[in-house]
Amino acid sequence: VISSATARNARTFLPLIPFLALSTACLLWSVVDLAWNARKANRLGAVIFVGSVAIVLGTIAWPVARSVQDAQGLAAIDSRETARAWIEANLPQGSRIALEAYSPYVDPNRFQVQGVVRLSDQNLEWYLSEDIDYLVFSQGMFARFFAEPELYAAEISRYEALFTTFTPVKVFVDGDYEIRIYSTAP
Repeated sequence: VISSATARNARTFLPLIPFLALSTACLLWSVVDLAWNARKANRLGAVIFVGSVAIVLGTIAWPVARSVQDAQGLAAIDSRETARAWIEANLPQGSRIALEAYSPYVDPNRFQVQGVVRLSDQNLEWYLSEDIDYLVFSQGMFARFFAEPELYAAEISRYEALFTTFTPVKVFVDGDYEIRIYSTAP
């Protein structure tokens, strides 16, 4: 039922995790118990025990290494933080900034912030009529469409129109995450 959904994201898998964890624990316990009992029988049993322990440790090693890698990624500074600091230091106070989802935090006390889900949802004229000074694009939103061009040709063309019409100010790619800042000024 979960995998039949059109939209798939990490949280749709969450209901299965407790059951898979329990099943895995039972399997590992059975393997260790079987190997422990075989160890006492003869030399072949000792080899089976050592092999079973190696398999269990090998099974655990990959998820632990992946968890450590993910934790390091969360602790690293990515483009959202770098872009936030750059915006604070370089854009004129009071500028009207349109942000799409997954963009850096922009202080609404210093800037006039217009949040939208996707910057491509509005046409070029809308940004000009709203007196938007800067657009902040986030990889978390626009990259999903570019990853599947055959499915999202219309969305890609709207993003490309924005990218080619407005003036790029700064692009950040720290921490393997891209933030693009564009100016609406000619």
